[in-house]
Amino acid sequence: MDEQDLIYDWNEIDYEIKRDESRHPHELWFDDETLRDGLQSPSARNPTIEQKIELVDFMESLGIQKVDLGLPGAGPFHIGHIDAMLSHMGENEYALRPGCAVRTVVSDIEPLVDLQAKHERQIQASAFLGTSPIRQYAEGWTMEKILS
Repeated sequence: MDEQDLIYDWNEIDYEIKRDESRHPHELWFDDETLRDGLQSPSARNPTIEQKIELVDFMESLGIQKVDLGLPGAGPFHIGHIDAMLSHMGENEYALRPGCAVRTVVSDIEPLVDLQAKHERQIQASAFLGTSPIRQYAEGWTMEKILS
């Protein structure tokens, strides 16, 4: 594997995006990843639930359309924070749409289904395979092994 294949440059766009306006009424759609992907930096600290709720308030007031609230499959601590943010959003009737990251494993998807049932609302599942090119290289995984 070539070293350059391990890094994807998100600043390069070499394709055309076709948008179905009936499904996406906004000219721009903002999906804020601060509360999930933003916390993965080694130098980031996990905010308190009060700070996370304050960030959700700011997102709502800024007109952000969707927020990724976290990774419920990461355990009870994360589920508790996601639950509290969903309660706050529901109590305040926020237009901000909730989402969560999930790996394509039952232990990640079950807590999301439980949260949807508890809060009686849709939560977008941003599902992914935990198999970046860097991880594949480090683990010595082939695509055949991943798919099996």
